[in-house]
Amino acid sequence: MKCKFIKKFTTMLAMAFMLTIPVVVNAAPVVNYTLVYDGKAHAYSAEEVYISVNGKDIDTGDMPPVVINDRTLVPARAVFEAMGAEVMWNGNTSEVFVSKGSDVVTIKVGSNTGNKNGQNFTMDVPPMIINDRTVIPIRAVSEALNCNVEWNGKTRYVIINEDGKNNDTTDTSETPSENTNTNVNPSGGNVTVSSITMPTSGGAENYTINTTGQISKYTTELISENRLLVDIYGGTMGISNDDITVSNSSFVSGIRSAQFQVTPEKITRIVFDLKTSNCDYNVGYTADKKGIVVSFSENDITGINLSSSGKTDTVTITGKYTPVGIITKLTNPDRIVIDFANSISKLPESVDTSGMNVITAARTGQYTANTTRVTLEVPSGAEFTTSTSGNTFKVTVSKGTLENVSYNASTRTITLKKVQNMNINSIVHNDDYLNLKYTMTLPGNFTSSYGYGTYNVNDSYLTNFVIGTNSAGNTTITFNEKQITAYTITEDAANYYIKVQNPKEKYNCVVMLDAGHGGKDPGTNGNGFIEKNLTLEVLLKTYNLFENDGKDDIKVYVTRLSDVYPENADRARIANESADMFISIHMNSAAPNAVPNGTEVLYKTHSNEVSGKLTSEILAQTLQNNIINSIGTNNRGLKYRTDLLVLNSTTVPAVIIEAGFLSNLGDAQKVSDSATQQKIAQAIYNSVYNIYNSYKIR
Repeated sequence: MKCKFIKKFTTMLAMAFMLTIPVVVNAAPVVNYTLVYDGKAHAYSAEEVYISVNGKDIDTGDMPPVVINDRTLVPARAVFEAMGAEVMWNGNTSEVFVSKGSDVVTIKVGSNTGNKNGQNFTMDVPPMIINDRTVIPIRAVSEALNCNVEWNGKTRYVIINEDGKNNDTTDTSETPSENTNTNVNPSGGNVTVSSITMPTSGGAENYTINTTGQISKYTTELISENRLLVDIYGGTMGISNDDITVSNSSFVSGIRSAQFQVTPEKITRIVFDLKTSNCDYNVGYTADKKGIVVSFSENDITGINLSSSGKTDTVTITGKYTPVGIITKLTNPDRIVIDFANSISKLPESVDTSGMNVITAARTGQYTANTTRVTLEVPSGAEFTTSTSGNTFKVTVSKGTLENVSYNASTRTITLKKVQNMNINSIVHNDDYLNLKYTMTLPGNFTSSYGYGTYNVNDSYLTNFVIGTNSAGNTTITFNEKQITAYTITEDAANYYIKVQNPKEKYNCVVMLDAGHGGKDPGTNGNGFIEKNLTLEVLLKTYNLFENDGKDDIKVYVTRLSDVYPENADRARIANESADMFISIHMNSAAPNAVPNGTEVLYKTHSNEVSGKLTSEILAQTLQNNIINSIGTNNRGLKYRTDLLVLNSTTVPAVIIEAGFLSNLGDAQKVSDSATQQKIAQAIYNSVYNIYNSYKIR
């Protein structure tokens, strides 16, 4: 399965990690199990063990942690999927693969040698099999994945924290040093960290961390000059949004929060991701000491300088700190607008543009109480680039050759003046959405009307669009996208209009089809077949049905069309951005057990799903019924799963189809047969139309 690498061996089959830390026994509830290993059954009676990952307790389900020969055995999937890692078991080679980000760790049952990204490392104990579960040394694998592992004998906790983490929504990697600023309130105690109040307009940029009581202690530290940490001691993490994107700030790009530590004392960590390293900030208690205020001083914009070199003009804007400009391109007249949030203008209102080759006029002013605005009037089609250096922000503007072309940011509409007539129905469209490019080829050469060059947009949908010509001499418009985008072309007596749209604005229903695994991730295998190949074959057959049905009410996109590996997070993200539902195609395995067989569909209910509209469960049940009726496999029903990344990360109805077991010869022969694959494809196609005709999609 795509989201977790590991395939179900049996209902009870899980994986565990061996923690090579001596165990100190203390009073705790006693548990009793029968464990089978080394060919014998062993009675097990010991005090219960708990697991904390990044400060959060982990529920390991039906495989609790156990201690054998002073080694703590910990379930793998619950631990590493809590970190966003993925785990795969290859029953044919007795190998385990743990993948996190760009790192892949490989270990083999019975061998003391592991491998990380092609480099070997040594483990103090080899992986082994207990109760049909693969048990591997957690310390070696954790450290290979830049994690810290500790054993607290007093509380019976295995404590695992990610170290060096740089792309997750929570950040537990930076441990405060001796340079940490510490503030203590002797009358404070344990609190719940409940929310963060964002700045209001005017004055300094203040963020307030709110708690339910007086705070006993907090520390602050600036890490790598771009992360400001605030650790609240005795704090229980209670912030509902633990990954806040901050817009219109000169200093902060995002705020992340996490339960950084549980034992020996709870600590909630707030991380401010900074845009600039040379800003002034202050951290202090609120008056009632039930909160902490993080304040960033306003930036004084102190200077502006214009220079010209050849065909380009450069505007250099200087601030007390590095100015962070947000640029918008406006029309009627054409102008480049640069806004500096949380700043005070010390600039002259009028700027001399004599000697400039591109910029025809420049103005500055205090646009709002805490926003400085610089406006540059430019010719239609002017291009620009930006850069920062020290405490300066630079905009370089070039004239380009584009003309009779404009873009309205508020309506996301490109206007082409009707200098030459064209048949808009003869425009050829090429949607290379997997590479975020969309090309329109016009029916002729329109260089004399529109010129050529790059038009910078830089909104949420487009980076820019480029007007040029192809080898046949026809004019092309290539859109460089930030997300999958749709386009509608209309005209009136004076202009042609290209409307830039989210696919859900253009189509009645949008489906994201996903072929599980791919590229570096083969998925499971069995009876000579590899999962990633079969999932792609089914997807291509399904995609062709939609593409060739002559209908335009349902639009289908796919996550891959070849043997490549899209990251799990990206599969979920593009579905959330562009689609109404997400259908992921997979094959199952119970290796080495060849008996389990049949089809099942996995789903999870999202918090935004409501009755009266399509839900993940409805999508799952419709697909399950149609696939079973179509190919006659054993009906294993629906499976509710909360441990799979794409189901957890999607916000639209989402399911994972497990078409059959490659570990079962009968299933493997079925799902590898082209005719059966076509039946699965038809069942998916029929299911989508059944849902479209029966349920409210949005």
